[in-house]
Amino acid sequence: MCSPALNLLDSRDAAASGVVRPTLARTMESVRQMPAVGTADSRSGVTRAERLRDNVGYLELRRFAPVAIACDAAAAAMDFLATTDALVIDLRGNTGGDRCMAALLTSYLFDTEPVHIGERYTSSARRALTETHFDAVPTRRYLRKDVYVLLGPASSPLAQEFARNLERLRGATVVEERQ
Repeated sequence: MCSPALNLLDSRDAAASGVVRPTLARTMESVRQMPAVGTADSRSGVTRAERLRDNVGYLELRRFAPVAIACDAAAAAMDFLATTDALVIDLRGNTGGDRCMAALLTSYLFDTEPVHIGERYTSSARRALTETHFDAVPTRRYLRKDVYVLLGPASSPLAQEFARNLERLRGATVVEERQ
């Protein structure tokens, strides 16, 4: 079960809390009641993309599949969710995967200016192997709207990094499920 939705907003959001708290509480309750399902295309990692009550988008990612396999599914999901008023990204069952896919999904949530989101290093030379950012995505971007990321005890380190990057760079709200 997720953390209580009513505790998600802190004093920074006090002005909007009268409107946002009930909507968010209903959304989190809807997410809790969703049955666990697989996807016909489990290779893409995009398990579910739905519009919930109050025009809140829901995107469940079981893994960050290689970009070559999953970029079309990610584009379709983000295009479908582009007109929602807020977005919940569920990574509670995410098993990790390709850092480039995490970067591609992150790029849908930023404006056209490239954003540096991370580097990988080798242990021997301690030099950067990859600098991950995307500056062109094929569909509409998800800008100036609230984003919530759900993490659970089984969320992979890549899922946690993805969530923290969104929290740090975009102001997304990260909701961690405790055991």
